[in-house]
Amino acid sequence: MVLFPGWLLGAQADEPNFFDPDGYYLPASDSAMSGYRIEWLELTTLEYYYDGALHYDKPRPVPPAARLALARLADGKKSIHGCPAPSVSRDALAIRCPVTPIGAVSIRGAFVDKRGQFWNRGDIPVEKPVVMVATVTAGRADKAQLSQRVSFTYTQGD
Repeated sequence: MVLFPGWLLGAQADEPNFFDPDGYYLPASDSAMSGYRIEWLELTTLEYYYDGALHYDKPRPVPPAARLALARLADGKKSIHGCPAPSVSRDALAIRCPVTPIGAVSIRGAFVDKRGQFWNRGDIPVEKPVVMVATVTAGRADKAQLSQRVSFTYTQGD
């Protein structure tokens, strides 16, 4: 059984309790850890296209999904990693990507811009404001954990 946050069930896009965080989050500054840097974090919680049509007014909840893209500093080679069962709400974000080249990566933080639907707001693509701040921790059980505070901007992506 998949559980959805209460703020999402039955919420329409124009209701005050609706929150859509879907899209790509890019570090606003250097995010290098153990020879890799964060390229982007992708979040998916809603489906706008279903039953053969777009439903911007009534998106359908889907099981939350997250992916993390890392780039090796030495040669820029990218790798994309699944982050199963992320917890995403307007107030908190908790994501764990168990298998990456730098060990398990944990991203815990909050959205500083709680309006969501960043893809549908004219100020976001132009100004690139910080919309999320998180503590990113990485490492293996047999090594010391690395941790840093990262601010993220938003882009809609493809």
